[in-house]
Amino acid sequence: MWVLLGVLAGLAALLAIPVDLRGRLAIGEERGSWVQVSWLFGLVHGRLKAPSAATAPARKVEGGSAAARRRAFAMLRAKGFARHLLRTAGRFLATFQIRWVELHLRVGLDDPYDTGLLLGAAQSLRPGLEPWLGRLLGDPARADIDVQVDFLEAVLSGYGAAQARVIPLRVTGELLRFSLAAPTGRALLAAVRAS
Repeated sequence: MWVLLGVLAGLAALLAIPVDLRGRLAIGEERGSWVQVSWLFGLVHGRLKAPSAATAPARKVEGGSAAARRRAFAMLRAKGFARHLLRTAGRFLATFQIRWVELHLRVGLDDPYDTGLLLGAAQSLRPGLEPWLGRLLGDPARADIDVQVDFLEAVLSGYGAAQARVIPLRVTGELLRFSLAAPTGRALLAAVRAS
């Protein structure tokens, strides 16, 4: 009994140590992406790099089977499951503590008129995005966003980078909360009945 409690306490202590995530996605001329994961205050770390488009094997995209779609729709129609799924997704994203965000883009369309329309639409969204970004980051100074508009040529290039911290114990708690909730059980029963 005491051994089991000790093992569970040790596991909880390990899951309480934060995991730091850093990533970068570049489009255009310097295309590429990577994600770096570090745990145990940097003692355990690894870097995942996405294969370039030239070396990545071509994948055949198929639409799923009719039975799988039927089960998925049955789950979404189960009482309270869609709302429960959205709330869980929000709580899951809230477990990530975003440290900083960097976005540098150069955008241009074929027609300068269309580029101007795009710029106008982006500027109209800015007042609503700034408070949201401030709440997400806790401090708007943690965001470095620079979007340059090019009226002369059609171009989309740049990069985005971010760093976040997550505590695995909180993620595990949210997954358990989702798994053991009544709407999830009803959705699973609906999926079984639909198959």
